Order: sequence, then C-alpha cells, then structure tokens
Amino acid sequence: MTMIGESGTGRFPTIDRLQLHVQEAVRYSTRSFILVLFVLIAIYVVSEATGQGGAAVVLAWILAYVAFIVILRALGAHPRTVNINLTLMAAFLALAVAGLVTDLGLLFVPAWVMVSVYAFASPLLIMSYVLRQERITIDLIFGALCVYLFVGIDFAIIYDVIYGLEPTSFAFAHEGVKSLYYFSYMTLTTVGYGDITPMSGVARALTVVEAITGQILLVVMVARLIGIQIAQQGQPSQARAGGQ
Repeated sequence: MTMIGESGTGRFPTIDRLQLHVQEAVRYSTRSFILVLFVLIAIYVVSEATGQGGAAVVLAWILAYVAFIVILRALGAHPRTVNINLTLMAAFLALAVAGLVTDLGLLFVPAWVMVSVYAFASPLLIMSYVLRQERITIDLIFGALCVYLFVGIDFAIIYDVIYGLEPTSFAFAHEGVKSLYYFSYMTLTTVGYGDITPMSGVARALTVVEAITGQILLVVMVARLIGIQIAQQGQPSQARAGGQ
C-alpha cells in the first residue's frame, strides 16, 4: 500500500515540511554571524588545546577560512567573489598540507599570509555592515560579538610576529603559559592577570593600544545597537502619527 501525501507526490507531508525546514536552517546558518561566532570560539579552543603544532595550525586555518566564507555570504557578496576566495583557500591549504608532509616551513607562508589578511579584513567588513543597519536582529548582535573576537585574534597575530622576531619581548611567569592568544584576550578585556608580561617597548605600546581599542569598540558597538533599538521602537508611533 502506497502512502500518498496531501500534495499528491507520494511522500509524507510531514517529511516534506521537515526537509524544507532543514534546508532553510542550513541556508540560514551558512549566511549567519552566529556560525562565525562559533567558528571563532572553535579556533581559540583548537589553538589552546592542541598547541602550536603544524597539524593544529592547519586546522585553525581551515576554520578561519570557513569563517571568512560565511562572512562573505552573510554580507551578500557576489557568488563569483566567494568562489574566487574558495579557490585561493584550497590552493594555499594544499601548499600548507604539502609543507606539513614534507616539513618545509616555507610552504606555510602563503596560507599564513592569507589567514592574516582575512583576520584583519573581517572585523572591518562586519563592523561596517553593523553600523549601516537600521534594524536590530539577533544575528546583528552576534556580528558585533564577532568583531570583538576578531580584534583579539588580530592583536594575537601581531604579538606572535613580535615574539617570533624578538623572544624577549614577553616574559612568561610559568612554562605552561605561553599562549599569546590568551594574553591578547586578557589585554582586550583589560583583565591582565600578569602571568604574561610585555617587556619590549613595542610590545607594551601594542598592549596599551589593544586595551584602549577594546573599550572604544564596546562603546561604539553598544551605542550603535542601542541607537538602532530606539529607532525601531519609535517607528510604529511615528507611522501612527503620520496617518492621523
């Protein structure tokens, strides 16, 4: 006996609706800052849990590439732009994997440069998008959170470069605490536990800049979101006043 749905397709209407909901959820999540936020958290967890080994670095880069592709889709980028970036990512990741297999560090450079460019471009793109919006949504709030997390990653990249050029730029209170990503977020939030201390003039200057940036960023983003909310609440009353 064949079960015939209401639509006459020979399928269960409930299953059809479930499939539509799943497709819509997938479509939304791949264009959402919520997914970007989770990916950024995953990047930090991977970096902290696995250390700085080659495989862990490549995995973090893959997650960073995924985040940037979702950002492009959330911002409504042209499909050609997305495809070009996907192609570049695949090529640079292939080089990174080859470097991991052959132990040639030089092959990691293109992927590292591309990740760095994405990391610095992403918060600017998202912040520009957030500041242009006229309606507040939960996704917009997550976008603002992504900007904050990206700034912490950006400063961590700079700290890593400084530490690589001059290892005495930072002093570590304990051997097990050498994560400059952790240090970056402690500085961004102005917590500053003191287990990692900037020693060189450049490192100290950057920590001051990051601490100030974190505070300014919170003020600007929160003020903008509150402004959008106030404007939204005022729209219905204005519409009623105009119709009288």
